[in-house]
Amino acid sequence: MAFRARELREGTSPDEVRRELNAIQKEIAADLSLLRAQSPVTALITDATYTANYGQIVRVAPPSGGLRLILPPINIAVPNGRVVAVVEAATGALSVEAVDARAPRSS
Repeated sequence: MAFRARELREGTSPDEVRRELNAIQKEIAADLSLLRAQSPVTALITDATYTANYGQIVRVAPPSGGLRLILPPINIAVPNGRVVAVVEAATGALSVEAVDARAPRSS
């Protein structure tokens, strides 16, 4: 749902104005919630170590000394939880740590 401006006609009853204003507030609140939601795509990571969270798309550019990506621990509340790693402009090695998990590799 996205906010849409609307015009109230002359002679609109106070009850109808109240309903319209309530609807407008709900639309604006929903839009603000979407804007506040954190993007799943990270900024470009160039640090030596980064700990990922489920649902993230982790952009990494391993420096010459390498970069260590640590996957989140298994969580039965997130049975199909995933982390996607996107390697950009690598000058060093990328190592991925998965404790008690598996890290499928795709090309």
